[in-house]
Amino acid sequence: MTSLPLRSIRHLCLFGATALLALSVGCRLDMLLKPTNNPQPVLTVSPAEVRDTARARSDDVQRADIEITNSGGGTFTWSASERSGWIRLDPREGEVPGTLTISLDPEDLGPGIYEGDVTIVAKDAADSQSTTIPVTFVVQRPGLNVTPTSIERSTNVGSNATFQETIQISNSGTGQLSWTATKSKPWLTLGATSGTGDATIPVTINSSGLAGEIYHDDIVITAPGATGSPAHVSVTLTVFAPGLAVSPGLIHESAQFGSTAPVSATLHVSNSGTGTITWTASKSQLWVSLSKTSGGAPDDVIVTMNPTGLPPGTQTDTVLFTSPEATNGPVKVPVELVIALPGLAVTPSSINATADASDPKKQQVDLSVTNSGGGTLAWFASADAPWIAVDPAGFAPSRLTVTLDPRDLGPGPHNGTVTITSPGAAGSPFAVPVQLVITTKPCGEIALEPDVVRTSPLDANDCEAPHRPGSFANLYGLSANAGDTLHIRFTAQFDAYLILTDGAGNVLAQNDECPGESGTACITGFPITTDGRYYIEGTSALPGATGQVTITVIRKRPPPPGGSPPRQQ
Repeated sequence: MTSLPLRSIRHLCLFGATALLALSVGCRLDMLLKPTNNPQPVLTVSPAEVRDTARARSDDVQRADIEITNSGGGTFTWSASERSGWIRLDPREGEVPGTLTISLDPEDLGPGIYEGDVTIVAKDAADSQSTTIPVTFVVQRPGLNVTPTSIERSTNVGSNATFQETIQISNSGTGQLSWTATKSKPWLTLGATSGTGDATIPVTINSSGLAGEIYHDDIVITAPGATGSPAHVSVTLTVFAPGLAVSPGLIHESAQFGSTAPVSATLHVSNSGTGTITWTASKSQLWVSLSKTSGGAPDDVIVTMNPTGLPPGTQTDTVLFTSPEATNGPVKVPVELVIALPGLAVTPSSINATADASDPKKQQVDLSVTNSGGGTLAWFASADAPWIAVDPAGFAPSRLTVTLDPRDLGPGPHNGTVTITSPGAAGSPFAVPVQLVITTKPCGEIALEPDVVRTSPLDANDCEAPHRPGSFANLYGLSANAGDTLHIRFTAQFDAYLILTDGAGNVLAQNDECPGESGTACITGFPITTDGRYYIEGTSALPGATGQVTITVIRKRPPPPGGSPPRQQ
């Protein structure tokens, strides 16, 4: 044990003075009571007082060695005793000279000043001698005070951020404060792990390599025997894992070709993870503009697309979002602006209809007008024939009704065109050819005798000329033999036309004008080579002509062999 130097010196001086005084008194008594030639033993102890300190309720046992000697003559033994439980003696008796160890145990003692004594008695001496050694035990209790009691820091994953903190240690009690500090996690470092008295502990928190989550550790500071021990400093490191999210993931808009009206869409920026993020946005095309190019989350960005001067087709760009804090990214949002050029499409692409001349009812045919491109298509329709009527205009998709009126049309085909236009649209104008065929009833045969003049009307109630579409006709039939010669004359109130066919319908001869005449048709001197039935088609040179007609047929037969010439029949 190490005694306090100044007090020990004072104790030693006091002990020495007391010892000298005792020795002097003893000597004087010996001289008075005993013969001078038989010296007596004298009990001497050093030090004469014990004083020490320790921490309350600790195992910090303090020890003091008492040297027991004989400063006189003769011999004796000694024994020692104490009256306080916190004082222990070892040994409790012995020979002179000898050493007595006094132990002061603070294990069961609270803070305070404890006083006691140890009595040493000289045994076997002629006279009774004893010495009392005062014992003062100052029991101290330091107080462990630690600040702060918690440390909280946060950062984003991948930032590799390092935080420097300081823990303050102070003694709020008495006595010496000895402390140790421990931690358990590798991301936490202590600049000091032990010390005495007031001190500071540097603390380093390192987020390098840590994934996104919440990390905890506990710094434990222990000071044996001190109040407030152990002290805990809770350390929390939150590593955020922000995520950059942008919706919608695609912008798709359209504008009419030639339009100058901008179109816009809104992008929503959010944090899909934890913590906070900042972001920047960029684009590349001049026709795209952004309401803002940086911000936090949540936030909105308005994307404006200007179609002015853009050609037909799909124009593309990309809005690129980046965030230095986010664990993902960059986020790309495609931008599509369709510059719509309408395309004019019409079905069916042609109209073919028939009408009976005897029942000239109006007919309607529907055309489907559609937009094969983009945008809006407005159309306009017209017809180039008076017998064709159309809806004037509309918007695709729609139906265009075409009305055909055959009432003033003659037999045969009639052609016209319906034209649909849409300014600025591909495929405009679109022409739909229209053909309306006016049909008549089949021709019935009118039996005709040679050398007979026959007059009758030719009108819409008659059939259509088999070989002159659009014209009415009377179909006359007669029989002829090989060797016969036919002379046919056809006159009418219109420009007449005459056709001769065989029974199979083959055209054998035809005529529009008799030589030197106008409006009269004639076939003269036509030889018959085969017996059979022959047909005469009396019609008009111009379609649809009607009026009175007159036909005359002269048949000349060949003379019989060796006989006189035959008569005309």
